[in-house]
Amino acid sequence: MSPSRERHGTSGHTNASSVTRRSLAAVIGIPDKIRGEAIKAFVVAAAPTEALAAEQPQAPTEVMLKIVAQETGQDADESSANPLSIPDPKEGHIHMRKFLLFASAIGVLAAATALPAGADTTATFTLTAGGLSISAPTGSVSLGSQPASTSASTISGPLGAVTVSDQRGGVTTWTASVISTAFTPSSGPAVPASNISYAAGSVTASGVVPTAVPAPNLTGVSTVATGASTGISSASWNPTISVLVPANYAPGVYSATITHSVA
Repeated sequence: MSPSRERHGTSGHTNASSVTRRSLAAVIGIPDKIRGEAIKAFVVAAAPTEALAAEQPQAPTEVMLKIVAQETGQDADESSANPLSIPDPKEGHIHMRKFLLFASAIGVLAAATALPAGADTTATFTLTAGGLSISAPTGSVSLGSQPASTSASTISGPLGAVTVSDQRGGVTTWTASVISTAFTPSSGPAVPASNISYAAGSVTASGVVPTAVPAPNLTGVSTVATGASTGISSASWNPTISVLVPANYAPGVYSATITHSVA
């Protein structure tokens, strides 16, 4: 390859590769007049350019024969016709080994200048739908205290935070309900569930439009709140429980179980 073609067809990176090839040729012992033809024979095949491709480079076998012939003083055509007529076989083998070593080095350089291969990987993740749930205080809650009386009276107090969590996603609705047992003392008559009322009060919501529904008595399952959601949502409130205590009820601790549910 002539110097003018080498400068015109390659970048600064390729010029650096050319210096490396010349250095390799010098170390191996390939004469300068043969080096160019060897590069044509192997580099064009590995990384062709328009300038080099138009030159129709010689086949590697022809280049090997020419190297051996010129190094031993034998005519190239004679070597092609009769490759076994090399005057000094030992010297021919030495040159052949040099040639193959030089050709291998050129192949490594050509591979180093090739564009890197690409590999695309598709990455995914999955969001799964959750469920609908409700939570409420699980421990004992005191609604307050007042003196026993000969007349009916009402005692009220907050029950604690009640939260509906809707992890189903999409357009959904839900209904929260409550039922209670009677408030029973250690002795004496109990206050029936029909005397217990439930008021959800203010509802704090995220992603849902809630509606509080007053429940005047908790004898049966009573709706206390509803919600309409368009995605993952939650709603919380702190209900007030009111108990109408009949007249002349005995002093003592009265307890009941209030159960929340959502569907």
